[in-house]
Amino acid sequence: MMQFGFKNLLLMTITILVGLSVSLTSYFSYVKEETALTAFIIKENSQFVQQQAKLIEKQLNEKALGLARIAKLYDDQREEGSTEDFVKLTETIAFAMNLNSSAIGFESGVGYWNQTSEVWPNHIFDGDVRDESYYKLARKSSGTAISEPYFDSIDYWISIVHQIKNGIITVDMKLAF
Repeated sequence: MMQFGFKNLLLMTITILVGLSVSLTSYFSYVKEETALTAFIIKENSQFVQQQAKLIEKQLNEKALGLARIAKLYDDQREEGSTEDFVKLTETIAFAMNLNSSAIGFESGVGYWNQTSEVWPNHIFDGDVRDESYYKLARKSSGTAISEPYFDSIDYWISIVHQIKNGIITVDMKLAF
């Protein structure tokens, strides 16, 4: 077994203690900084989310107000006219709302959309539009209403709906913020 002199043993002990002291100080500094950094990140992200929520709320309120104004203009809209007339009307509403999708549905069950799909061949709803959830939402609401978000296999959407005397007007908005 090796024998160390007093000086060497003292020097090794001091080196070990200094190394241990530096290591512990570094560890505690790291833990303190980690806690502070985590708190900062959470605070900044919370503020960002709150700002984004306010922007989304403002945008939805603007769309709802816009649809309410349009519905007021067309409150007396009767189901008189050609398919082309109603498609043109829905295109005008979508354009005015700065959205791509608008429909009008009547108490007779007929609905017109500015687009076409399997369920809306030639811009006319293939079924009774009164059975659709957005139609029921608009008819039971006293003003403009917003549907729960729904998924169309690609994107999430909401419908902003408003009743008129003889039916509803609706626009669809993609949730891409």
